[in-house]
Amino acid sequence: MSDVRVRFAGRVIVALLCISLFPGVAPVSANDAPETYGEAMAWYGNEAQAGNAEAQFLLAYALETGVGADVSLDEARRWYQLAGEQGHVRAQVRLGLMLAEGRGGPVDVAMARIWLDKAANAGDVDAMSLLGFLLVAEEPVDLNAAYRWFRLASEQGDAAAAGNLAALVDMMTPTQRKAAEVALDAWLSSH
Repeated sequence: MSDVRVRFAGRVIVALLCISLFPGVAPVSANDAPETYGEAMAWYGNEAQAGNAEAQFLLAYALETGVGADVSLDEARRWYQLAGEQGHVRAQVRLGLMLAEGRGGPVDVAMARIWLDKAANAGDVDAMSLLGFLLVAEEPVDLNAAYRWFRLASEQGDAAAAGNLAALVDMMTPTQRKAAEVALDAWLSSH
């Protein structure tokens, strides 16, 4: 394949990716599509600045991991928060993790719980499992909520949550287990 055809094919692929990632944004022609990863990251930056939650998430992930950008954990945390505020569930999970681990700023378990709770309530299995862990491992401990999230995540096939649920049940008294079941039933009937 000639060099020109390879470049054109690359532009078309990037354009198609941009269209699929940002459906609310005007289509990008193959001639306007970024040619390099750096140009694509600049494009994500522009879209993130314009308020596109998916672009904010992708930019934050690049800043967190250093894929195509220099690592900047404080900036990653900021972009995750902006995307999370718009309901971007994966951003809420990543932000919750960063807050719990103190990456990009101080540890803030209370805020980590809030963000993970948003994502867990949206159905994210990873958030359910992580939130369950925080509810057992960090003060204030909430065995009923931890039981709920571990159980819901394990029912969706999360092996770590299933193991954590088993360990939690082993340490609970029969009265605590019954209270956790009653609380779960009440929660399920209200959601």
